[in-house]
Amino acid sequence: MNLLFVEGISPACFDTEGNAYVGSDLQGAVVQRYKNVCDKLTILTKTNGEVYSPSEIPSGRYLLDKNIADLVTVPNLYRPRSNFLSLKVRRRIIDIMSEAIQKADGVLMRIAMNYNGVMAEKLCRKFHKPYCIQSVDCPFDMYWHGGIEAKIIAPFYEIMFKRMMRRAPYALYVTGDYLQRRYPTNGKSIDCSDVDIRALDSNTLEKRIEHIHSSRTGKVIFGTLAMITKSKGHKYVIEALAKLRTGGGLRNLEYRIAGNNYRGYDKYLMNLAKSLHVDDIVRFDGHLEHDKVFEWLDELDVYIQPSFQEGLCRALVEAMSRALPVMSSNAGGNYEIVAQEMIFKAGNPGQIAEIMQKMMNPEVQEREARRSFTRAHDFEKEKLDRKRNEFYSEFTGVRHW
Repeated sequence: MNLLFVEGISPACFDTEGNAYVGSDLQGAVVQRYKNVCDKLTILTKTNGEVYSPSEIPSGRYLLDKNIADLVTVPNLYRPRSNFLSLKVRRRIIDIMSEAIQKADGVLMRIAMNYNGVMAEKLCRKFHKPYCIQSVDCPFDMYWHGGIEAKIIAPFYEIMFKRMMRRAPYALYVTGDYLQRRYPTNGKSIDCSDVDIRALDSNTLEKRIEHIHSSRTGKVIFGTLAMITKSKGHKYVIEALAKLRTGGGLRNLEYRIAGNNYRGYDKYLMNLAKSLHVDDIVRFDGHLEHDKVFEWLDELDVYIQPSFQEGLCRALVEAMSRALPVMSSNAGGNYEIVAQEMIFKAGNPGQIAEIMQKMMNPEVQEREARRSFTRAHDFEKEKLDRKRNEFYSEFTGVRHW
């Protein structure tokens, strides 16, 4: 079975020795899960055509193992901006996709709702290829919380994605019910998060509770792990810090931000923190390799996800697996796993400050830590892998697991 995996989030780049590097959604362990359900795997993604020396590969890029998957790339329609209006570039994308899809026996799509995703679905239907769509995010929220141009196209992508999901023969949703209700399908479907967490150990919860009640300086460390961009809502946590400091004179807290920076947005956040006089308690930890994520989470006291758009946030589940108390915006399906009283309206610094204030209480932290760890058991890797593999094997007819 020749499986084509179409991904449209992070552009691939290359080194001078001909090796390809892909985004975190295509790092080794993730690609292997698709290899387990096919005989030959090919990945199709976009590229800006960037080439680096092996020692200068940007952070957040991972070497693609040629023994696991072949790579096909299409031009990035959105970078440079001139590509967007180029009929030649669009024709090139369609030609490359058409050839790859015709060679495949089946197509699996992790769709970012853009030109590539729309064309991949159309071409699958044109060439009568069986396909499966992974629904991992809400296209409307993704665009609505962008600029003016994005707001204009958000309703159109909403309608388009509803139509695509409705006619998909197979669909995998990362949420329990949020995306299913918003984008229902008439095909076979499954709910299965794409999170990849360590096996849970009861010692994790015991250590967390001991940490909560141990004699410390009294400082409570909040943290967010997400792309540093406007849609992730870091700004409103910083504004909440200012409210807490002004209203109650609190200085015994800290906010740590980790993740890839998008177009220098961290500078805006730094300047905002300075203007609100909270720059002394805001810390930027940069990009984290996946094997360092859990160490970083263990340094926190409370995890906070202030996003405007999500499917089901993987970082939230990862934090819960470390028995961290969590609080989140009402974006996407996060309400499925976070306690109702710890949910705030996206973009509301007043509500964020109120919940942060509650989380300063050790008893509240312990209660939420226990709740987090219990809920995280539903996302253990072995359970999700088995569930996902069964579904994909039904789609591909192959079981190499």
